[in-house]
Amino acid sequence: MLGKGYNASGDYESALENSKGAVAELLLQNDLSDSHHIVALAAREGWLDVLKQLRRRGCPMDAASVGLEAVRNGHLPVVAWAVEELDAPVQYLANSAATLPPRYADDVEVEVLQWLWEHGAEFDGDAVAFNAALIGSLPLLQCVFAPA
Repeated sequence: MLGKGYNASGDYESALENSKGAVAELLLQNDLSDSHHIVALAAREGWLDVLKQLRRRGCPMDAASVGLEAVRNGHLPVVAWAVEELDAPVQYLANSAATLPPRYADDVEVEVLQWLWEHGAEFDGDAVAFNAALIGSLPLLQCVFAPA
């Protein structure tokens, strides 16, 4: 279709959601998209395979941004990959997770916080408890006040 002059600059976000890697590959091969946008979308949606594919293609990725998008949306596999493969800073992600505004905090998974803690992050229990109370997250409150 591209060879016949069809415009591919339209709503590629919905196409990415439906076909993930195939559309990302096509867009990047034809220089039709901002690779940073595709990386952010893949991290936000938890598309680890797409992120790996983009990295193999040499797509620039900011480790902290990838990790933060994954933390904000509760995608533990992407968080782990960002830390282990891209060297995303664990403490930065932990600080961000603990103090996210309520619009994001509801999506942060307790498992993500636990994983960050197990990988050396330190949390301000008061900040985490405050945010948990703001969003009414019983699992997060239980995580903060669970006996060690």
